Amino acid sequence: MNAELKKAKTVSRQSQFPGRLIRFECLAPLAKSVYLVGDFNDWNPSCQAMVRLPDGRWRAEVPLRSGACQYQFLIDGQPTLDPAATVSSSRWNGHVSSISV
Repeated sequence: MNAELKKAKTVSRQSQFPGRLIRFECLAPLAKSVYLVGDFNDWNPSCQAMVRLPDGRWRAEVPLRSGACQYQFLIDGQPTLDPAATVSSSRWNGHVSSISV
């Protein structure tokens, strides 16, 4: 593969994922479903399903730009703050949201 084509593919891949990959985890061993919603996915309740791990945690990895983002977990449809978040702020859909920096 010539250098220009390789560089073009690299740039294209970077434009698809403009930030760094951020891991979100939620402990909900009895949950049937957990989704991650936030300002990075327009608070879409079905956009980012989390994956159940054997120990009862749920995980999602999302490419995000640098800076703060607001988010919540939807555990079986119920908005839930991230207990690991150090900051919470403003309201979304009548609920306070967690903030990740």
